[in-house]
Amino acid sequence: MKTYIPFSGFYGAIHSDELFRVDDSITIDVKKFYTLYADEYTELINRELDIKLEFLRVESPTEYNFQTDKILCDISAQDAEELRCEYWYNLKIFARDNFTSRDEFVSFINPNFEEWGNIENWSTWQLWALLSCSLLTDLNDIYIDNANEFIDACIIED
Repeated sequence: MKTYIPFSGFYGAIHSDELFRVDDSITIDVKKFYTLYADEYTELINRELDIKLEFLRVESPTEYNFQTDKILCDISAQDAEELRCEYWYNLKIFARDNFTSRDEFVSFINPNFEEWGNIENWSTWQLWALLSCSLLTDLNDIYIDNANEFIDACIIED
């Protein structure tokens, strides 16, 4: 099942700090850096939650004024179901807080997760909500502190 994982993106975020430390005379394949970083970030989430997400790709918007980069992964129904059972209360609160319609926000997802049905039919964003409420940490605390190791693999030779 396809899902986005909780990720604050690269643009103006801690995840792209290493790119800004590179000497201006060096040309970096930014897309390759994003891919290597996102794959490793996915592995961090796997270790944190003891699951097996499969990294698929980074999706970057053409303009960053309404959205940011997303990491698309596959999650098994078994892993999703185990997370749902373990974090059901967190999901209940998260869904209510994030999917309840209000002034200037119309939600297309039912805020009562218990009415979402079979987990194999959940949308990408419902699975994202499950992962988000399962990570009991601030997303800014999940970053790769050795990202500079990816830089060498991303240098474009002149």
